[in-house]
Amino acid sequence: MEVVRTGTEVGHTYHLLSYRQGPIKRYEPFLITMDDASEVFPNFSHAGHEFIYLLEGRLLYRHGKQFYEMGPGDSLAFDAAVPHGPEQLLEVPIKLLSIIHYDTDDSG
Repeated sequence: MEVVRTGTEVGHTYHLLSYRQGPIKRYEPFLITMDDASEVFPNFSHAGHEFIYLLEGRLLYRHGKQFYEMGPGDSLAFDAAVPHGPEQLLEVPIKLLSIIHYDTDDSG
């Protein structure tokens, strides 16, 4: 199911891969596609912990003040409350899996 998230307004496409979890979300798995290398990306910050796995393309990803150059097969896991997101798309299209895990007290 395609959904609208903060990154949608800058050209990201989000497909929610599992959406029937009952009244409390424990996790959200997304397939995210980005295809415009000229975009300027905002910082994202939200509850939970996030795991990303790059399937296709190359990008420079930021988490806080750290930058990570990523290619297919690379992954990151991090505290999602720290500002994060793509800094630069080096080779498009980008396809990545993003799984956000929520603690019981911060699910929405």
